[in-house]
Formats: sequence, C-alpha cells, structure tokens
Amino acid sequence: MSNRTNEADGKNGKNPYQPVRLAVGPLTETGAVPSNTPMFRWTVEGRREERAFRLLVATRPELLLPGQADQWDTGIVRQWGDPGICARGRVRYAGPALSAGRTYYWKVQIGDDESEMSRFSEAAAFRMTDDLPDAKTAAAARVFGERNDAIYRTTLDSLYSRTTPDGYVPTSVTGAYPGQFVRDTAAHLFALLALADLPEARKVLVSLLDRIEACGAERAPQIMFADGSPPVMLDQPDGHYQLLLAWADYVQLADDRETERKYYPLVRDFAFYYLKAPYFDPKLNLLWNPAYEHARENVHMSVYDLLTNQFAVQALTKVAGVARRLADDETASLLENNAGALQAGIERGLTALDEDCRPVFGELRGRDSADRLLPGFSFVNLAPIPAAVPGAEEKTRNTLQAYERQGSFMWGEFRMLHTYITPNTTNAGAQVIGKGLAWACYFYATSGDWNRLSLLQEWLETYNTVPLFGEAFNFLPFSRGEAYIQDGGNQEQASWFIWAQAQIRRLASE
Repeated sequence: MSNRTNEADGKNGKNPYQPVRLAVGPLTETGAVPSNTPMFRWTVEGRREERAFRLLVATRPELLLPGQADQWDTGIVRQWGDPGICARGRVRYAGPALSAGRTYYWKVQIGDDESEMSRFSEAAAFRMTDDLPDAKTAAAARVFGERNDAIYRTTLDSLYSRTTPDGYVPTSVTGAYPGQFVRDTAAHLFALLALADLPEARKVLVSLLDRIEACGAERAPQIMFADGSPPVMLDQPDGHYQLLLAWADYVQLADDRETERKYYPLVRDFAFYYLKAPYFDPKLNLLWNPAYEHARENVHMSVYDLLTNQFAVQALTKVAGVARRLADDETASLLENNAGALQAGIERGLTALDEDCRPVFGELRGRDSADRLLPGFSFVNLAPIPAAVPGAEEKTRNTLQAYERQGSFMWGEFRMLHTYITPNTTNAGAQVIGKGLAWACYFYATSGDWNRLSLLQEWLETYNTVPLFGEAFNFLPFSRGEAYIQDGGNQEQASWFIWAQAQIRRLASE
C-alpha cells in the first residue's frame, strides 16, 4: 500500500516544472495566519495540466522531506476535471492542530498526466497569530452553522415523518429504492439510539422483527414491503448482523426485558445462521458474503469483507451478553467463541501494512481470490467506526491516513475520500458516499481532530445543495465544482449521518 514513486527528495523528479509563488492565507494586517485551516496556494508557470500534488509542512525547514515532515504530509493527491475550470494550485490545511504564534515551513510538488512528480518548490514560511482560535470552537461553529443545522434538522424530520404509525420505514423518499431495506433500518435504529429516542427505536425495531417472524424467514431478508408482499431474500449477512447488533444495543440501553425475552429466540437462531458452511470459512476464520453491495463493480460481490465480519463480531458479542443475562450460558459461550474466531480472522486476513509498516484495516478478499486482499480502499475499510470496535482507534487512524494517501481527490479546495479507489487504474469519476463521510466525521470528532472535522463540515454546507443529506455526491468535472446528489434522504445514508451528527453535536457542545 505504498505511493513512494519519485519521492526520494523531490530533486530527481522527471517532471521539469516547479511550483512558484507560494502563498498562505488569510493573513492579518501583521502578516500572520488567523485560521486553523489556512489555504495554501501556488502556481506553475507554463503549465496547463496539474493532475496531482504533494505538500509538506514542518516545524523546521530541514524537515521538509518526504517521510520527515513532522506537521503534515498530504501524500500524492490526485485531481479530476477540466484544468480550466476545477481548482488547481490550492488546498486547505487538514493536519494536526497548529500552535499560536509559531512559524511553520512548507513546500509543494506537482504531477502531470503521466503521474511524474516535479521537483519540490523552494521552501516558504508562515506564522500563526498569537490569538489563534481554538480548533474545537471553530469546528463547532461549522457543525451548528445555519446551513449544516438545516441539513441535520430536515434530514432528521424526514426519517421521522416517513415512519408509519406501525413502525414501517421506506428506504427512499424519492422512489429510487422500493420497500424497506433491513440494513438501512438497522442504521435507522443506530441513529435513534444515538438520539436516545428509545420509544421510537422500539416501535421501528418491533415492527421489523414482527414482519420477519410473520414471513417465516430463517435469516434477515434484504427488503420488506408494507403491503405484505413476499420479502426479497437476497443473501446479505452484513445487514443481518447489523440488525442483530441494533436489537442487542436497544434492549441493553432501554433495559427492555419484554422485548428482550420475546425476540431472543429469533435473534439467537439468526445469530447462528451464518456460523456454518458454506458461509464460515474455517481456514480464514471469516464469513463469506455472497451478495455484498459495493460501488467498486456496481454488482453484488462474492467476498469476505471487513464490514460484514466486523459487524458480526460485535453482534455476536452483544447477543452473547443478552444470553448471559437470560442464563443461557451455553449459547453465550458458543457465540463468544465464534466472535473470537472471527476477530482473529480479521486480524490475520483483513489487515495489511501501510508504507510505514503500520497495521491498517483491509477491505475485502474475493471468494475466488481469497489468498490475497483486494488492493485499494473504500468506505468498507472504515467499518470499525460504525461497528464501535473497542481498541481500534490507532489502527483506524492509520487506515484513514493510508486511505487519504491513496484514495483522496481534490473537490475544489477540499481533500475528499473517494467512495472507492483501485491502485493503478483510472476511476470513472470522483464520488463521496454519504455513510463514509459521516463515519469519518464521527471519528475525527471522537479522536479530537477538529481541523479535519471542520473542513468536512464546511464541504458539506457547500456541496450538499439539496435539503436532505445525500446518498452519494458525484463530482461533475466540467462544472464549477457542482455535485450530482443521488437519492437525497436515502434511509441508510441519512441515518448514519444523523447517528454521527447527533454525537458530534454533543461533543462539540462540551
């Protein structure tokens, strides 16, 4: 997972053009920088194309080398679109917090269509103001700003207003997806639990479980319908285990013993459904998902993926806790043992090393290519965030940093994570998926990375131009930075957004 091409020290880059006229802003009258997320700008004389860049920031000029810059190293960031329209020669700072009154040094190199990187520019310096505002305060102003607050409240209202009195929740308000997707409703339940709306969570949960029981399914369906039509039974263990985890989280938080006892037999049987052949692979200690929905190939993929397995570990662990409360110790032990086996499988089979030999979460292994991880990154690599995996913060941070280096692109002045990226290929376009954006925002808030959170919130208020949070945001390369937004208010993406923002709002208020 390395991108160290032509990076030794920038002196031997094959691209002859060197960035000049380096500038940082905004500036005060005294020439100091008053912003936690300043803008870096540069130009390249005689160049029409700039398809990539790498920028270094350090506390001392002698540290301005790849692998040694102690403040920020963007890695090689790719850019899409028409160079006459899309932003070139600029990026907002998204590194660790800058210190008031301190002087920093920076330089930048650029790349062309052949991915050859130029020599680095000469070093430049900038000084922060002595009264630099607190990064958390600046981020909170974005979170509670008029536009983001409106997106949050309108999206939240949409989730409530589409829910029928008996608890049925259609996935789409635009008609893009018919029916109620079980995976999407699980996300809806996580959002309601984050809001501490336990009565609404019970209504939605009981409604879905009653419908599943009524149809006699042995596992969670993919889609349910309000009119009682037969459910779609596409085999998707990721949604299956997300539902079980939502149930276990609800009964624990609400201390709802009635719902616990009534649905425990169903949940117990569902928990074991996939812990056997052909789904459980005893060599890999991983679960096979026969129909994983992934944007990479726009098909249902047959894979061993991180999202399915990480949610399965958490669901089995939480359901085992319920089993122990109900004195079903035999079931609890079996579930705990299976959760332990799957976690060992994740550590061995869905873990890789980044260019600095740090462990990162791998995305998936194909059923027909289980001997190796699929190269690249996607929102799947971030699954430990929504699954709330204990002790995963450092590995998740490593994963996000590696994802940024290999799978980010410039959307105007903002560096965004692509929905998916395959190394050494040209993706059809640049897209940000809603849940991936929400998960990253939540992680940055909980880990205290307020600068990154602030930038993502600023991007959201700029490009989520519809009233509801979008399913996905597609960069239109020949527009002036506009986005084509898919299925505004999509239940899964909107729910993860509310799940994240509700908790971010609490953290930002503390």
